[in-house]
Amino acid sequence: VYTVRCRNLRVCTESESARWGILGPCPWLTGAAVLATALVLVGTELSVRRVRQLHGAEKAPGLAVAALPILAVLGSFSWIVGTVAGCYVMHESL
Repeated sequence: VYTVRCRNLRVCTESESARWGILGPCPWLTGAAVLATALVLVGTELSVRRVRQLHGAEKAPGLAVAALPILAVLGSFSWIVGTVAGCYVMHESL
């Protein structure tokens, strides 16, 4: 069981809590990550449609179809690392 010492507990001022806001300290970075994630999801949907059209054909779907799963995995990993790092920074006083 992990306990927090009383000296580490304090009430945050409004200016301290305001810096985390709804998008965090870097709203442009969060926005760019959301946009990139949306583009990867749309690209994945388009790739799935392309592969369905080529089903049974003799030509390959292309490099973009192969690259999207890699981007999806890397994007997921980046979201996980970013979330854990953000929680660590927000709670480092504990």
